[in-house]
Amino acid sequence: MAGQQQNYFAKAFNSFVSKLPYSGNATVIDNIQEINPKFQTFYNVGQSAQERMLRQSVSVVQDPNNPTSNLNGVIIDKGYHDYLYALIDTDKVKRLADYRVMASYAEISHALDEICDEMLVKNDKGSYVNFEV
Repeated sequence: MAGQQQNYFAKAFNSFVSKLPYSGNATVIDNIQEINPKFQTFYNVGQSAQERMLRQSVSVVQDPNNPTSNLNGVIIDKGYHDYLYALIDTDKVKRLADYRVMASYAEISHALDEICDEMLVKNDKGSYVNFEV
């Protein structure tokens, strides 16, 4: 009985979420080239996220040029490293879609708004943006 009731609520919840903006497959990003024509120019610039993370890591000491010399060949459990650095998907489009799905929940949307609002900084003239035409 409890399983049927739980299944009903799961279906009702999924139905509700599918009607929210930016839910599902996030069709807003399907044509990223049209929205942002410079996307391909800057998509793969620089090192990969994993290389940058490995270079900045404080929990794993590794020499990427000589993997056999790392701690004399001892295999390292990277579970703590994965937890500490929160390995996320490196595909930017998929991450944006995930954030938009998360933003459909009120609490998470509010938290994301607060985080983004803290990133805005006034300049010395008291304005956020200057446009010159």
